[in-house]
Amino acid sequence: MRNLLRLLAATLILAALACAETPEDRQAVNPSDSVVLVMTASGNGSGVIIDARHILTDAHVVWPFIEAGIQLPDGTIAAATVIGFDRYVDLALLELPESIASDLTPVTIATEVELGQTVTHLGYSHTSDGSLASDARAGTLIDQQSIGDFEVTLLETNAEVIPGFSGGALVNGAGELVGITQFLLVPGRIFALSAVDAIERAADLIELAETQGAPVGHRLEAATATTTFSLNGPRAHAAFLATSAEQFDLSLSAISGGAITLAVLDVHGHVVSDTLRTGRGELHITATIPANTARLAVVGLRHGDHAFVRIESPVPLQRLLDEDHGQPAIPDGLTFAVLDYPSDIDMFELQLPAQGTVLARVTSLTFDTVLHVELVTPEGAILIASNDDGGTGLFGTNSLLQFTAPVAGTYRLTVSDAGGSIGHAGGYALLISSPFVEPQ
Repeated sequence: MRNLLRLLAATLILAALACAETPEDRQAVNPSDSVVLVMTASGNGSGVIIDARHILTDAHVVWPFIEAGIQLPDGTIAAATVIGFDRYVDLALLELPESIASDLTPVTIATEVELGQTVTHLGYSHTSDGSLASDARAGTLIDQQSIGDFEVTLLETNAEVIPGFSGGALVNGAGELVGITQFLLVPGRIFALSAVDAIERAADLIELAETQGAPVGHRLEAATATTTFSLNGPRAHAAFLATSAEQFDLSLSAISGGAITLAVLDVHGHVVSDTLRTGRGELHITATIPANTARLAVVGLRHGDHAFVRIESPVPLQRLLDEDHGQPAIPDGLTFAVLDYPSDIDMFELQLPAQGTVLARVTSLTFDTVLHVELVTPEGAILIASNDDGGTGLFGTNSLLQFTAPVAGTYRLTVSDAGGSIGHAGGYALLISSPFVEPQ
């Protein structure tokens, strides 16, 4: 039933986008009229108008916010609500007020994509005087790759895309949308999510927002300005979002018998103001948060299973919730989960027989996966196997390993990013085969 509803919703969106009476009418739509500037406290990107009220952009453009500023092609400024994140494919859906719906020009969706065709990335970038303006960069569609775990296609072009184009439109010579610009691998290798896949994912987000409430795929919990809490369990962690219209000072303190990390980050995972600290015992850091700037206060146990933490702030904080940590793994199936914020670590438990052999793989489009397998014992965890770049996936950076359980017991699979103490965030798929015993 869910797949039927998803297909129906996507069909309705595609029908609305293709409402012109003739192919000539459809091609007459200027795609630049459908590309907008997206603004948050962490920076700016681009977005694409897909219907009378909705804008598609990249999740990394607007995360972790639930509101964003939009500048329409005619210069109108409006506030949009983020109704959902699909962080498996780095996608976010924004909704505009009904009052300006009549002013929008939805993009036309291409029904076919051909390798070798000329394409153009449309977006907003900084000009020489520091202002932001619409821009276009042409290139050739050189490849398309299917990502099976997520059932999407990524398009690759050789255009010279510049910062600010994330979330913008990739259009063909007829001005039809073929993809949503996502990321630069190296200069001349730009990837975009297929427009057809993006529209289907948008239909999913609209349906979930209506049935479960918005924002989909993102949970924030209000916290007091000053909060004290404990971290309990291996690799327990927490993150708080701090932002204010005025400059303020934020401090983190911790007492831990095991190694613990404290840091203040920007929303992209970069440490700010030399605030990264890792150690045992008592630790303390302080950071000045500039006005109208978002910061993440993160804390996580690296060794040990208990710590006391205190965060002091003159403004209320929001805690980012992690619902994946500690869930059971699914043998012979895909577990879809998210590293919810930079420094997040997810753990899954698996019961294995002695000499049981398991194949495990982690696939992500948004971060460099690392997979560790540990045997859980009363004396502590024992590392059994680990893998960073398994040679699989779009860039060869997905984790892939096969291991054999030396004894029957509980095994812990840990998924993290390869970025060191902090790292990046995003969605991933964990595939685990059923354990089997090699014949003697």
